[in-house]
Amino acid sequence: MARNCHKAAYHAAFLNRMKIKYVYPDNCCDDGKYLSGSIPADSVLNAINSSTDVKAVVITSPTYDGVVSDIASISEICHKKGIPLIIDEAHGAHFVLHEKYANQNISALHLGADVVIHSLHKTLPSMTQTALMHLQGDFISETELDRYSSIYQTSSPSYVMMAGIDSCIDFLKQNGREYFENYQNLTIITNGLKTAQELNSLSHRIYCTGGLLLHNSSAYVGDFAADFVRNFNADIMFFSSRGVSESGQITDASREETYIRQVMLQQSRKHIFLCDHNKIGQVYCYNLCNVSQLDDYITDL
Repeated sequence: MARNCHKAAYHAAFLNRMKIKYVYPDNCCDDGKYLSGSIPADSVLNAINSSTDVKAVVITSPTYDGVVSDIASISEICHKKGIPLIIDEAHGAHFVLHEKYANQNISALHLGADVVIHSLHKTLPSMTQTALMHLQGDFISETELDRYSSIYQTSSPSYVMMAGIDSCIDFLKQNGREYFENYQNLTIITNGLKTAQELNSLSHRIYCTGGLLLHNSSAYVGDFAADFVRNFNADIMFFSSRGVSESGQITDASREETYIRQVMLQQSRKHIFLCDHNKIGQVYCYNLCNVSQLDDYITDL
C-alpha cells in the first residue's frame, strides 16, 4: 500500500486486520517545500518480492498535488505476479473525459488497473461524497466485490446524491467538451523557473517574469520581476509560503519573495493558498497577507 493513500484505505486495513507493507513515494522538493511524488515501479516490485503473501497493491494516482505514477509499469508488475492493482484515481476522473487527457492514456482505466475509484466531486461537477468504482479484468471477482460493497455501504442511499451522479454524467456528455476546452490554452504567469520548465510540456501560454534569480529557490525576484507582473490582471493566483501563524498571518523568510507575491496578490482577482499541515503554527520574519484575504486554500488536512 502506498504510504500517501487516503485515510480510508488505512481504516479498511485496520478493520480487516490486514498486514500492510508500505511503499513510499519519491520526494518532490521545490524551494525547500516537500511534496509526495510518484510511486516508483521498482519499489512496488521490491515490496512484492520481499513479501510472501501479497493480496493486492493499492496506490493513489494522481495525488492531491496532481502527481501521476507509472500505472502501466506497476500494473504489469502486479499482473505478472498474479496480484490485482487498486487505484484511487479520485482526483483524475477527468482523465477519461477530454481528448487532451484521454489521448495520453494516463487514466488507470486505460493502463491495466483492476479496480479504479473516481470521485465525481473533486474535478467534476457533482456533490460531495459522490463517487464511482470501476472493475475490469479477471483478478477480482465481481460477485465478491458486490458482496463486500453491500456490507460497508448504507442500505438507505441518498437519492439526491444518486440523482446528482446522473446529472453530472449527463452534463459531461452534453457539455463536457465545451467546458474542458476552457482549461486549455491557459495563460500562466510565474516567477518560478522550475515551475515554468515543468509546465513547458503542456499546451499553455507561459510567461516567466525574469529578474534576479534566487539560486536556493530558482525563483525570480526584484523590481524587474515585479514590473513584469504588473503588466497582467490575473483571474487566479495559486501561492504558498513558509508559515501560517495561529492568528492567520501568512509569513515567509524571504523579503524578496514576499514582495513579489504581494505584487501578484494585487494583480490577481482570486487568491488560493497552498498549505501543508507542517506550516500551520510557523511564524517567519516577513508578513505576506492574512487568511482573511484568501478566497480558498488547498491543504492536506
